[in-house]
Amino acid sequence: MRGHGGKALPAALLAAGVLVAAPASEAGLAPAPKERASSTATAKDYAGLFDEAGCVTFVTRTTAERTLRRLGGDPARRPLTRQQVFDSGHTAVLVRASGNRAVTFADDGLHCDRPETLRVLSRGGAAVAVSYPFEAEPYFSYWVDGRDVATVGVYLPWEAEKELQPLRRHLDGLLDREGGLRDVESALALGERLTGIRITAADITPGGWRVLHPPLPDLPKGPVTEHTRFSLTDDAAADAALRTRILALPAVEQRQLAAYAVQVALTGSGARRVPGAVAYAAELARPTPPRLPSALEAEVRRAVAESEAAWNRASYSSGRDETPVIRRGLALRALREASNADPALAVLEAVTTAGTCQSLARRPLAPAVEAVLTSLEST
Repeated sequence: MRGHGGKALPAALLAAGVLVAAPASEAGLAPAPKERASSTATAKDYAGLFDEAGCVTFVTRTTAERTLRRLGGDPARRPLTRQQVFDSGHTAVLVRASGNRAVTFADDGLHCDRPETLRVLSRGGAAVAVSYPFEAEPYFSYWVDGRDVATVGVYLPWEAEKELQPLRRHLDGLLDREGGLRDVESALALGERLTGIRITAADITPGGWRVLHPPLPDLPKGPVTEHTRFSLTDDAAADAALRTRILALPAVEQRQLAAYAVQVALTGSGARRVPGAVAYAAELARPTPPRLPSALEAEVRRAVAESEAAWNRASYSSGRDETPVIRRGLALRALREASNADPALAVLEAVTTAGTCQSLARRPLAPAVEAVLTSLEST
């Protein structure tokens, strides 16, 4: 990625990853944003170090094993080469640690700046994420003990004045004339100032990629907007008409429709065999569904990750039928989406995902949804 120093990334970085040095003392690691910076890092310290799309996190008060587990990795599972990761289709990450500090590095697949990722990584300490994807805005995020302290686009100064206010004591020399972070190197230097973690080219050593079952995305919050995901047919006008009818239903009937769509997807995909899935699906028709049990949530997380990996493998012709794995993940994803606290969001998202699950088996869900809608509207 050019424009963040303009220099080429050291060839070993993407092949091997990063090793964390720990220049600061333990006393310098206290994560509260009001405290003094733990280093005087500058953008020059990171010039040319990360020049490809990717995502890096600085994490305090952790270990490599704890960090990997929180991201959904298994320390006992053997690490993979970059080619093996590509062939598997999975999201993978490099984790390095020194003392009680860790750094993760991943390509765009990890989305390390997502709330669900930073929430778990920062638990009991602090985490900084700097993401720099292809053809998208780089972002800086700072979380403390599961709480978002500052999240800002690197080149979006109009966001920076408010978002960076809690970090004002750490910003000397890192802002442009408009008050935003000057560049990705400045964001990385800020990460070091906040955590005491220094990443340098000299710290790059060989290492293996760790496959993850990443944290599940946060369920969206209401209200429904024009951007809320909904699609059930190949006809935009037909989808718009269905959406209007669904949103006109009382909340209790929206819950019933969402539960029906999930039951269809679970049965058709074989995901009903997942322990607890059928019993929980029956609860989705209640006005306020119970929280997804932790054991079932773990199964959903695993199935969604395997489904996304199967999608990736199918995109470059893995030579095997990936449909069963994909459908199982979609069905369990719909199960979780139907648990949304907002019944309108629950039904729109769950029906969309269940519809995709059924379409992969060439069993369109739209006719059944229309029949249920007609029945509900007539009562």
